Amino acid sequence: MFARFAWVLVVCGGATLAQAQDISLPVTTDQGQVLGTQAEGISAYKGIPYAAPPVGDLRWRPPQAPAKWDEVRDATKFGAPCAQGKPNPSPYVLQEPFSEDCLTLNIWTLDVAAKKKLPVMFWIHGGSARFGSGSEPFYDGTNLAKQGVVVVTINYRLGLFGRFAHPALTKEQQGQPLANYGWMDMVAALEWVKRNIAAFGGNPNEVTIFGESAGGIAVTTLMTTPSSKGLFKRAIAESGSGTVDKPQYVSSATAYRFALEDDGSAMAEAFNIRDGEVMKRLRDLPWQEIVKHSMRGFQNSMLPVVDGVFLPAPVGTTFAKGQQHAVPFMIGTNSWEQSLIAANAPPLRALLDGVKEDEARALYPGKDDKTLAQLWFADATFHAPARFFAAHMEKVKAPAYTYYFDYMLDVNRGKASGVPHAEEIMYVFNNLENFLGPALTDNDKRMSSLVSRYWVEFAKTGNPNFKGAANWTPYTPKTPGTLVFGDTVAVTRDHLAERINLHLRRFEAATTSK
Repeated sequence: MFARFAWVLVVCGGATLAQAQDISLPVTTDQGQVLGTQAEGISAYKGIPYAAPPVGDLRWRPPQAPAKWDEVRDATKFGAPCAQGKPNPSPYVLQEPFSEDCLTLNIWTLDVAAKKKLPVMFWIHGGSARFGSGSEPFYDGTNLAKQGVVVVTINYRLGLFGRFAHPALTKEQQGQPLANYGWMDMVAALEWVKRNIAAFGGNPNEVTIFGESAGGIAVTTLMTTPSSKGLFKRAIAESGSGTVDKPQYVSSATAYRFALEDDGSAMAEAFNIRDGEVMKRLRDLPWQEIVKHSMRGFQNSMLPVVDGVFLPAPVGTTFAKGQQHAVPFMIGTNSWEQSLIAANAPPLRALLDGVKEDEARALYPGKDDKTLAQLWFADATFHAPARFFAAHMEKVKAPAYTYYFDYMLDVNRGKASGVPHAEEIMYVFNNLENFLGPALTDNDKRMSSLVSRYWVEFAKTGNPNFKGAANWTPYTPKTPGTLVFGDTVAVTRDHLAERINLHLRRFEAATTSK
Protein backbone atom coordinates (compact mmCIF):
# COMPACT_ATOMS: atom_id res chain seq x y z
CA MET A 1 0.00 0.00 0.00
CA PHE A 2 1.34 3.31 -0.88
CA ALA A 3 1.45 6.51 1.12
CA ARG A 4 -1.00 9.13 -0.09
CA PHE A 5 0.37 12.54 0.68
CA ALA A 6 -1.19 14.50 -2.18
CA TRP A 7 -3.93 16.07 -0.06
CA VAL A 8 -1.36 17.19 2.51
CA LEU A 9 0.72 18.88 -0.16
CA VAL A 10 -2.28 20.88 -1.33
CA VAL A 11 -2.64 22.23 2.19
CA CYS A 12 1.06 22.99 2.29
CA GLY A 13 1.08 24.91 -0.96
CA GLY A 14 4.01 22.88 -2.30
CA ALA A 15 6.51 23.72 0.45
CA THR A 16 10.04 22.34 0.02
CA LEU A 17 12.96 21.49 2.25
CA ALA A 18 15.47 23.79 0.53
CA GLN A 19 18.06 25.11 2.97
CA ALA A 20 21.52 26.65 2.85
CA GLN A 21 24.14 23.91 2.94
CA ASP A 22 27.90 23.64 3.47
CA ILE A 23 30.26 20.82 2.65
CA SER A 24 30.64 18.18 5.38
CA LEU A 25 33.70 16.28 6.53
CA PRO A 26 34.81 13.44 4.22
CA VAL A 27 34.08 9.94 5.55
CA THR A 28 35.90 6.74 4.61
CA THR A 29 33.76 3.70 3.82
CA ASP A 30 34.99 0.26 2.77
CA GLN A 31 34.46 1.35 -0.87
CA GLY A 32 36.17 4.74 -0.65
CA GLN A 33 35.69 8.25 0.68
CA VAL A 34 32.45 10.23 0.42
CA LEU A 35 31.80 13.94 0.82
CA GLY A 36 28.39 15.24 1.84
CA THR A 37 26.71 18.44 2.98
CA GLN A 38 26.04 20.10 6.31
CA ALA A 39 23.03 22.13 7.42
CA GLU A 40 21.51 22.95 10.82
CA GLY A 41 24.38 21.12 12.49
CA ILE A 42 23.60 17.86 10.70
CA SER A 43 25.82 16.23 8.08
CA ALA A 44 24.07 14.43 5.22
CA TYR A 45 25.62 11.90 2.85
CA LYS A 46 23.40 10.91 -0.06
CA GLY A 47 23.36 8.42 -2.89
CA ILE A 48 26.01 6.05 -1.48
CA PRO A 49 25.97 2.68 -3.30
CA TYR A 50 25.51 -0.27 -0.96
CA ALA A 51 25.38 -2.89 -3.74
CA ALA A 52 26.33 -3.20 -7.38
CA PRO A 53 23.82 -1.90 -9.95
CA PRO A 54 21.34 -4.79 -10.51
CA VAL A 55 21.42 -4.40 -14.30
CA GLY A 56 22.13 -6.70 -17.21
CA ASP A 57 23.05 -10.15 -15.96
CA LEU A 58 22.51 -8.99 -12.34
CA ARG A 59 18.80 -8.34 -12.89
CA TRP A 60 16.86 -10.84 -10.72
CA ARG A 61 19.89 -11.96 -8.79
CA PRO A 62 20.75 -11.41 -5.12
CA PRO A 63 22.56 -8.09 -4.59
CA GLN A 64 26.29 -8.13 -5.26
CA ALA A 65 29.10 -6.17 -3.60
CA PRO A 66 29.48 -2.55 -4.75
CA ALA A 67 32.56 -1.36 -6.62
CA LYS A 68 35.33 0.59 -4.91
CA TRP A 69 36.52 4.05 -5.98
CA ASP A 70 39.77 5.96 -5.63
CA GLU A 71 38.68 9.59 -5.74
CA VAL A 72 36.49 11.24 -3.09
CA ARG A 73 32.89 10.51 -4.15
CA ASP A 74 30.31 13.27 -4.34
CA ALA A 75 27.59 12.32 -1.84
CA THR A 76 25.71 15.62 -1.95
CA LYS A 77 22.85 14.39 -4.16
CA PHE A 78 20.37 11.55 -3.85
CA GLY A 79 20.71 8.54 -6.11
CA ALA A 80 18.08 7.81 -8.72
CA PRO A 81 14.81 6.26 -7.49
CA CYS A 82 14.47 2.63 -8.52
CA ALA A 83 12.74 1.80 -11.79
CA GLN A 84 8.98 2.28 -11.41
CA GLY A 85 5.89 3.73 -13.01
CA LYS A 86 3.76 6.50 -11.59
CA PRO A 87 0.43 5.86 -9.87
CA ASN A 88 -2.29 8.17 -11.10
CA PRO A 89 -2.51 10.53 -9.31
CA SER A 90 0.99 10.15 -7.91
CA PRO A 91 1.27 10.59 -4.11
CA TYR A 92 5.06 10.87 -4.35
CA VAL A 93 7.55 13.69 -4.68
CA LEU A 94 10.31 11.93 -6.60
CA GLN A 95 13.29 13.12 -8.52
CA GLU A 96 13.53 11.65 -11.98
CA PRO A 97 14.81 9.98 -14.05
CA PHE A 98 14.20 6.55 -12.56
CA SER A 99 16.83 3.87 -13.05
CA GLU A 100 17.67 0.23 -12.42
CA ASP A 101 20.99 1.53 -11.10
CA CYS A 102 19.43 2.62 -7.82
CA LEU A 103 20.75 0.62 -4.87
CA THR A 104 21.90 3.56 -2.78
CA LEU A 105 21.36 4.83 0.75
CA ASN A 106 21.38 8.18 2.53
CA ILE A 107 22.71 9.11 5.99
CA TRP A 108 22.03 12.01 8.37
CA THR A 109 24.35 12.30 11.37
CA LEU A 110 25.05 14.72 14.19
CA ASP A 111 28.77 14.01 14.53
CA VAL A 112 30.85 11.73 12.32
CA ALA A 113 33.71 11.99 14.80
CA ALA A 114 31.66 11.17 17.91
CA LYS A 115 33.57 9.01 20.37
CA LYS A 116 30.34 7.58 21.74
CA LYS A 117 28.61 6.09 18.75
CA LEU A 118 24.92 6.92 18.37
CA PRO A 119 21.95 4.57 17.82
CA VAL A 120 20.93 4.11 14.19
CA MET A 121 17.40 4.37 12.73
CA PHE A 122 17.17 2.52 9.40
CA TRP A 123 14.10 3.59 7.38
CA ILE A 124 12.35 1.40 4.77
CA HIS A 125 9.93 3.41 2.63
CA GLY A 126 6.44 2.34 1.64
CA GLY A 127 4.70 2.31 -1.72
CA SER A 128 3.34 -1.23 -2.25
CA ALA A 129 6.96 -2.22 -2.95
CA ARG A 130 6.15 -0.80 -6.40
CA PHE A 131 6.69 2.93 -5.92
CA GLY A 132 8.65 5.42 -3.84
CA SER A 133 12.21 6.17 -2.80
CA GLY A 134 14.30 6.81 0.28
CA SER A 135 14.89 10.34 -1.02
CA GLU A 136 11.30 11.57 -0.66
CA PRO A 137 11.25 14.82 1.34
CA PHE A 138 8.92 13.29 3.94
CA TYR A 139 11.86 11.11 4.99
CA ASP A 140 14.40 13.88 5.49
CA GLY A 141 16.36 12.73 8.54
CA THR A 142 17.56 16.12 9.82
CA ASN A 143 15.12 16.54 12.70
CA LEU A 144 15.49 12.94 13.86
CA ALA A 145 19.27 13.19 13.77
CA LYS A 146 19.11 16.31 15.97
CA GLN A 147 17.74 14.06 18.72
CA GLY A 148 20.90 11.98 18.89
CA VAL A 149 20.44 9.20 16.35
CA VAL A 150 21.97 8.46 12.96
CA VAL A 151 19.28 8.14 10.27
CA VAL A 152 19.61 5.91 7.20
CA THR A 153 17.11 5.73 4.32
CA ILE A 154 17.42 3.32 1.40
CA ASN A 155 16.26 2.50 -2.08
CA TYR A 156 15.44 -1.10 -2.91
CA ARG A 157 14.27 -2.84 -6.09
CA LEU A 158 10.57 -2.35 -6.75
CA GLY A 159 7.74 -4.06 -8.59
CA LEU A 160 8.73 -6.86 -10.95
CA PHE A 161 12.41 -6.07 -10.42
CA GLY A 162 12.14 -6.68 -6.69
CA ARG A 163 9.70 -9.57 -6.67
CA PHE A 164 9.82 -12.03 -9.56
CA ALA A 165 9.90 -15.73 -10.35
CA HIS A 166 9.97 -17.83 -13.49
CA PRO A 167 10.53 -21.60 -13.86
CA ALA A 168 13.75 -20.92 -15.79
CA LEU A 169 14.99 -18.61 -13.03
CA THR A 170 14.17 -21.21 -10.36
CA LYS A 171 16.19 -23.78 -12.30
CA GLU A 172 19.07 -21.35 -12.86
CA GLN A 173 19.31 -20.40 -9.17
CA GLN A 174 18.45 -23.76 -7.63
CA GLY A 175 19.21 -23.81 -3.92
CA GLN A 176 19.69 -20.03 -3.81
CA PRO A 177 17.31 -17.41 -2.40
CA LEU A 178 14.61 -16.64 -4.93
CA ALA A 179 11.94 -14.09 -5.79
CA ASN A 180 12.40 -11.60 -2.92
CA TYR A 181 15.08 -9.42 -4.53
CA GLY A 182 13.87 -6.14 -3.02
CA TRP A 183 13.95 -7.64 0.47
CA MET A 184 17.40 -9.11 -0.23
CA ASP A 185 18.46 -5.54 -1.04
CA MET A 186 17.33 -4.46 2.43
CA VAL A 187 19.53 -7.10 4.02
CA ALA A 188 22.47 -6.00 1.86
CA ALA A 189 21.91 -2.40 3.00
CA LEU A 190 21.84 -3.53 6.64
CA GLU A 191 25.08 -5.42 6.09
CA TRP A 192 26.61 -2.25 4.63
CA VAL A 193 25.46 -0.33 7.71
CA LYS A 194 26.98 -2.97 9.97
CA ARG A 195 30.35 -2.52 8.25
CA ASN A 196 30.37 1.25 7.74
CA ILE A 197 28.05 3.18 10.02
CA ALA A 198 30.65 3.67 12.78
CA ALA A 199 32.55 5.96 10.39
CA PHE A 200 29.45 8.19 10.34
CA GLY A 201 29.14 8.28 14.13
CA GLY A 202 26.67 5.40 14.38
CA ASN A 203 26.71 2.28 16.54
CA PRO A 204 26.46 -0.84 14.33
CA ASN A 205 25.17 -2.84 17.29
CA GLU A 206 22.29 -0.42 18.01
CA VAL A 207 20.27 -0.45 14.77
CA THR A 208 16.49 -0.02 14.73
CA ILE A 209 14.68 -0.87 11.50
CA PHE A 210 11.48 1.08 10.95
CA GLY A 211 9.17 1.39 7.98
CA GLU A 212 5.65 2.23 6.89
CA SER A 213 3.09 0.36 4.75
CA ALA A 214 5.17 -1.91 2.46
CA GLY A 215 8.10 -0.79 4.61
CA GLY A 216 6.23 -1.99 7.70
CA ILE A 217 5.59 -5.33 6.01
CA ALA A 218 9.31 -5.44 5.28
CA VAL A 219 10.02 -4.97 8.99
CA THR A 220 7.94 -7.98 10.05
CA THR A 221 9.46 -9.95 7.17
CA LEU A 222 13.01 -9.11 8.23
CA MET A 223 12.10 -10.28 11.73
CA THR A 224 11.65 -13.78 10.27
CA THR A 225 14.44 -13.86 7.68
CA PRO A 226 17.53 -15.90 8.71
CA SER A 227 19.94 -13.67 6.77
CA SER A 228 18.92 -10.56 8.75
CA LYS A 229 19.60 -12.05 12.18
CA GLY A 230 21.99 -9.89 14.18
CA LEU A 231 21.76 -6.94 11.78
CA PHE A 232 19.26 -4.98 13.90
CA LYS A 233 18.41 -4.75 17.57
CA ARG A 234 14.90 -3.23 17.51
CA ALA A 235 12.02 -2.97 15.03
CA ILE A 236 9.08 -0.64 14.32
CA ALA A 237 6.28 -1.42 11.84
CA GLU A 238 3.94 1.44 10.94
CA SER A 239 0.67 0.60 9.14
CA GLY A 240 2.30 -2.37 7.51
CA SER A 241 0.83 -5.49 9.01
CA GLY A 242 -0.32 -6.95 5.70
CA THR A 243 -1.87 -10.32 5.05
CA VAL A 244 -1.15 -12.77 7.86
CA ASP A 245 -2.99 -15.84 6.61
CA LYS A 246 -2.56 -15.92 2.80
CA PRO A 247 1.09 -16.47 1.90
CA GLN A 248 2.36 -16.86 -1.64
CA TYR A 249 4.90 -19.43 -2.82
CA VAL A 250 7.36 -19.49 -5.69
CA SER A 251 6.28 -22.69 -7.42
CA SER A 252 3.04 -23.84 -5.80
CA ALA A 253 -0.43 -22.32 -5.82
CA THR A 254 -2.75 -22.09 -2.81
CA ALA A 255 -6.48 -21.62 -2.46
CA TYR A 256 -5.89 -17.86 -2.28
CA ARG A 257 -2.80 -17.16 -4.40
CA PHE A 258 -1.22 -18.34 -7.64
CA ALA A 259 2.41 -19.48 -7.79
CA LEU A 260 4.64 -16.50 -8.47
CA GLU A 261 6.26 -18.44 -11.31
CA ASP A 262 2.93 -18.23 -13.13
CA ASP A 263 3.17 -14.44 -13.08
CA GLY A 264 6.69 -14.59 -14.55
CA SER A 265 5.59 -17.04 -17.23
CA ALA A 266 2.71 -14.76 -18.17
CA MET A 267 5.12 -11.83 -18.51
CA ALA A 268 7.44 -13.84 -20.75
CA GLU A 269 4.45 -14.85 -22.86
CA ALA A 270 3.40 -11.20 -23.15
CA PHE A 271 6.82 -10.45 -24.65
CA ASN A 272 6.63 -13.51 -26.93
CA ILE A 273 9.42 -15.27 -25.01
CA ARG A 274 8.52 -18.95 -24.94
CA ASP A 275 11.71 -20.94 -25.29
CA GLY A 276 15.45 -20.70 -25.80
CA GLU A 277 17.49 -18.55 -23.43
CA VAL A 278 14.43 -17.31 -21.56
CA MET A 279 16.22 -15.51 -18.73
CA LYS A 280 18.77 -13.88 -21.03
CA ARG A 281 15.96 -12.54 -23.20
CA LEU A 282 14.03 -11.31 -20.15
CA ARG A 283 17.15 -9.61 -18.80
CA ASP A 284 17.73 -7.97 -22.18
CA LEU A 285 14.32 -6.24 -22.07
CA PRO A 286 14.49 -2.47 -21.44
CA TRP A 287 13.36 -1.77 -17.89
CA GLN A 288 10.79 0.71 -19.21
CA GLU A 289 8.99 -2.10 -21.05
CA ILE A 290 8.82 -4.21 -17.89
CA VAL A 291 7.39 -1.25 -15.96
CA LYS A 292 4.77 -0.68 -18.69
CA HIS A 293 3.80 -4.34 -18.46
CA SER A 294 3.48 -4.18 -14.69
CA MET A 295 1.32 -1.04 -14.79
CA ARG A 296 -1.29 -2.74 -16.97
CA GLY A 297 -2.50 -4.73 -13.98
CA PHE A 298 -1.87 -4.54 -10.25
CA GLN A 299 0.47 -7.16 -8.86
CA ASN A 300 0.32 -7.48 -5.10
CA SER A 301 4.04 -6.89 -4.88
CA MET A 302 4.17 -5.64 -1.31
CA LEU A 303 4.04 -9.21 0.02
CA PRO A 304 7.20 -11.29 0.21
CA VAL A 305 7.19 -14.81 -1.20
CA VAL A 306 7.98 -18.05 0.60
CA ASP A 307 10.98 -19.49 -1.25
CA GLY A 308 12.31 -21.83 1.44
CA VAL A 309 15.69 -20.07 1.69
CA PHE A 310 15.43 -16.31 2.13
CA LEU A 311 11.93 -16.69 3.58
CA PRO A 312 11.65 -20.25 4.90
CA ALA A 313 8.00 -20.02 6.00
CA PRO A 314 5.08 -17.58 5.96
CA VAL A 315 5.70 -14.58 8.21
CA GLY A 316 2.50 -15.15 10.22
CA THR A 317 3.35 -18.79 10.81
CA THR A 318 6.86 -17.92 11.99
CA PHE A 319 5.45 -15.45 14.54
CA ALA A 320 2.80 -17.94 15.68
CA LYS A 321 5.51 -20.53 16.36
CA GLY A 322 7.68 -18.01 18.21
CA GLN A 323 10.54 -18.32 15.73
CA GLN A 324 10.94 -14.63 14.88
CA HIS A 325 13.97 -12.61 15.98
CA ALA A 326 13.75 -11.73 19.68
CA VAL A 327 14.00 -7.93 19.49
CA PRO A 328 11.90 -5.19 21.13
CA PHE A 329 9.06 -4.44 18.74
CA MET A 330 6.68 -1.55 18.14
CA ILE A 331 3.72 -1.78 15.76
CA GLY A 332 0.65 0.33 15.12
CA THR A 333 -1.92 1.74 12.75
CA ASN A 334 -3.82 4.92 11.90
CA SER A 335 -7.50 5.52 12.50
CA TRP A 336 -8.44 5.85 8.81
CA GLU A 337 -6.42 3.15 7.09
CA GLN A 338 -9.44 2.63 4.85
CA SER A 339 -8.46 5.89 3.16
CA LEU A 340 -6.63 3.59 0.75
CA ILE A 341 -9.93 2.31 -0.65
CA ALA A 342 -12.26 5.19 0.26
CA ALA A 343 -12.69 6.18 -3.39
CA ASN A 344 -13.27 2.66 -4.66
CA ALA A 345 -14.13 0.12 -1.97
CA PRO A 346 -14.47 -3.47 -3.21
CA PRO A 347 -17.80 -5.23 -2.62
CA LEU A 348 -18.10 -6.62 0.89
CA ARG A 349 -18.34 -10.21 -0.34
CA ALA A 350 -14.95 -9.89 -2.04
CA LEU A 351 -13.32 -9.11 1.32
CA LEU A 352 -14.87 -11.66 3.67
CA ASP A 353 -12.43 -14.57 3.13
CA GLY A 354 -14.97 -17.24 3.91
CA VAL A 355 -16.65 -15.44 6.82
CA LYS A 356 -20.42 -15.50 6.54
CA GLU A 357 -21.96 -12.19 5.58
CA ASP A 358 -24.42 -12.29 8.49
CA GLU A 359 -21.53 -12.73 10.91
CA ALA A 360 -19.73 -9.74 9.41
CA ARG A 361 -22.82 -7.55 9.61
CA ALA A 362 -23.30 -8.48 13.25
CA LEU A 363 -19.76 -7.34 13.94
CA TYR A 364 -20.47 -3.89 12.48
CA PRO A 365 -24.12 -3.23 13.29
CA GLY A 366 -25.89 -0.35 11.60
CA LYS A 367 -23.25 0.20 8.92
CA ASP A 368 -24.12 0.51 5.25
CA ASP A 369 -22.36 -1.83 2.85
CA LYS A 370 -19.68 0.65 1.74
CA THR A 371 -18.77 1.67 5.28
CA LEU A 372 -18.82 -1.94 6.45
CA ALA A 373 -16.52 -3.01 3.60
CA GLN A 374 -14.06 -0.23 4.44
CA LEU A 375 -14.02 -1.08 8.15
CA TRP A 376 -13.57 -4.77 7.40
CA PHE A 377 -10.65 -3.96 5.11
CA ALA A 378 -8.94 -1.77 7.72
CA ASP A 379 -9.45 -4.27 10.53
CA ALA A 380 -8.43 -7.38 8.57
CA THR A 381 -5.46 -5.78 6.82
CA PHE A 382 -4.09 -3.42 9.47
CA HIS A 383 -5.53 -3.34 13.01
CA ALA A 384 -5.93 -7.07 13.70
CA PRO A 385 -2.61 -8.16 12.12
CA ALA A 386 -0.78 -5.55 14.21
CA ARG A 387 -2.19 -7.03 17.43
CA PHE A 388 -1.50 -10.57 16.15
CA PHE A 389 2.20 -9.85 15.65
CA ALA A 390 2.49 -7.98 18.95
CA ALA A 391 0.81 -10.76 20.94
CA HIS A 392 3.27 -13.37 19.69
CA MET A 393 6.35 -11.44 20.81
CA GLU A 394 5.70 -12.87 24.27
CA LYS A 395 6.82 -16.25 22.88
CA VAL A 396 10.35 -14.91 22.30
CA LYS A 397 10.35 -12.94 25.57
CA ALA A 398 10.72 -9.59 23.80
CA PRO A 399 8.52 -6.57 24.63
CA ALA A 400 5.94 -5.34 22.13
CA TYR A 401 4.33 -1.89 22.09
CA THR A 402 1.20 -1.15 20.05
CA TYR A 403 -0.19 2.25 19.09
CA TYR A 404 -3.25 3.70 17.36
CA PHE A 405 -2.77 7.10 15.75
CA ASP A 406 -5.92 9.22 15.88
CA TYR A 407 -4.64 12.79 16.25
CA MET A 408 -6.20 15.06 13.65
CA LEU A 409 -4.24 18.04 12.36
CA ASP A 410 -6.07 21.20 13.35
CA VAL A 411 -6.17 22.39 9.74
CA ASN A 412 -7.90 19.14 8.68
CA ARG A 413 -10.52 18.84 11.41
CA GLY A 414 -13.92 18.40 9.89
CA LYS A 415 -12.40 17.57 6.51
CA ALA A 416 -11.42 13.91 6.94
CA SER A 417 -12.87 10.82 8.57
CA GLY A 418 -9.73 10.11 10.56
CA VAL A 419 -5.97 9.96 10.19
CA PRO A 420 -5.23 8.55 6.73
CA HIS A 421 -2.71 5.90 5.85
CA ALA A 422 0.87 7.25 6.12
CA GLU A 423 0.14 10.60 7.78
CA GLU A 424 1.99 9.60 10.95
CA ILE A 425 5.29 9.64 9.03
CA MET A 426 5.66 13.42 9.21
CA TYR A 427 5.22 13.25 13.00
CA VAL A 428 7.74 10.43 13.36
CA PHE A 429 10.38 12.38 11.40
CA ASN A 430 9.24 15.58 13.14
CA ASN A 431 8.88 17.20 9.72
CA LEU A 432 5.40 18.72 10.00
CA GLU A 433 6.72 22.28 9.88
CA ASN A 434 8.52 21.59 6.62
CA PHE A 435 5.18 20.96 4.93
CA LEU A 436 2.47 22.79 6.87
CA GLY A 437 4.41 25.92 7.81
CA PRO A 438 2.03 28.64 9.10
CA ALA A 439 -0.90 26.19 9.12
CA LEU A 440 0.73 24.27 11.96
CA THR A 441 -0.72 24.96 15.43
CA ASP A 442 0.91 24.62 18.83
CA ASN A 443 -1.10 21.44 19.41
CA ASP A 444 0.23 19.97 16.17
CA LYS A 445 3.80 20.87 17.11
CA ARG A 446 3.46 19.27 20.54
CA MET A 447 2.11 16.05 19.03
CA SER A 448 4.87 15.93 16.42
CA SER A 449 7.55 16.35 19.09
CA LEU A 450 5.88 13.74 21.31
CA VAL A 451 5.58 11.07 18.63
CA SER A 452 9.10 11.62 17.36
CA ARG A 453 10.49 11.45 20.89
CA TYR A 454 8.73 8.13 21.61
CA TRP A 455 10.26 6.65 18.43
CA VAL A 456 13.73 7.98 19.23
CA GLU A 457 13.64 6.72 22.83
CA PHE A 458 12.62 3.30 21.58
CA ALA A 459 15.53 3.35 19.13
CA LYS A 460 17.90 4.27 21.94
CA THR A 461 16.75 1.82 24.62
CA GLY A 462 14.04 -0.55 23.35
CA ASN A 463 11.60 1.26 25.65
CA PRO A 464 9.69 4.27 24.21
CA ASN A 465 8.95 5.90 27.57
CA PHE A 466 10.49 9.12 28.84
CA LYS A 467 9.86 11.51 31.72
CA GLY A 468 6.79 13.72 31.32
CA ALA A 469 5.04 11.55 28.72
CA ALA A 470 2.13 9.13 29.13
CA ASN A 471 3.40 5.74 30.29
CA TRP A 472 3.36 3.28 27.39
CA THR A 473 3.05 -0.24 28.74
CA PRO A 474 3.95 -3.33 26.69
CA TYR A 475 1.21 -5.26 24.90
CA THR A 476 0.63 -8.87 25.94
CA PRO A 477 -2.33 -11.22 25.45
CA LYS A 478 -3.19 -10.83 29.15
CA THR A 479 -2.64 -7.05 29.23
CA PRO A 480 -3.56 -5.89 25.71
CA GLY A 481 -2.93 -2.17 26.16
CA THR A 482 -2.56 0.13 23.15
CA LEU A 483 -1.29 3.72 23.30
CA VAL A 484 -3.87 5.90 21.57
CA PHE A 485 -2.54 9.17 20.14
CA GLY A 486 -5.53 11.51 20.11
CA ASP A 487 -6.43 14.83 21.68
CA THR A 488 -5.33 12.99 24.79
CA VAL A 489 -2.60 10.35 24.84
CA ALA A 490 -3.16 7.29 27.00
CA VAL A 491 -3.05 3.50 27.00
CA THR A 492 -6.45 1.93 26.32
CA ARG A 493 -7.16 -1.68 27.28
CA ASP A 494 -8.64 -4.00 24.60
CA HIS A 495 -8.73 -1.19 22.02
CA LEU A 496 -10.95 -2.17 19.04
CA ALA A 497 -11.33 -5.68 20.51
CA GLU A 498 -15.03 -5.89 19.69
CA ARG A 499 -14.13 -5.47 16.01
CA ILE A 500 -10.88 -7.35 15.60
CA ASN A 501 -11.21 -10.47 17.77
CA LEU A 502 -12.93 -12.41 14.97
CA HIS A 503 -10.01 -11.62 12.66
CA LEU A 504 -7.51 -12.63 15.33
CA ARG A 505 -9.23 -15.99 15.72
CA ARG A 506 -9.04 -16.51 11.94
CA PHE A 507 -5.33 -15.68 11.91
CA GLU A 508 -4.58 -18.02 14.80
CA ALA A 509 -6.41 -20.89 13.10
CA ALA A 510 -4.64 -20.30 9.78
CA THR A 511 -1.13 -19.92 11.16
CA THR A 512 -1.16 -22.72 13.75
CA SER A 513 -2.52 -25.29 11.29
CA LYS A 514 0.61 -25.07 9.09
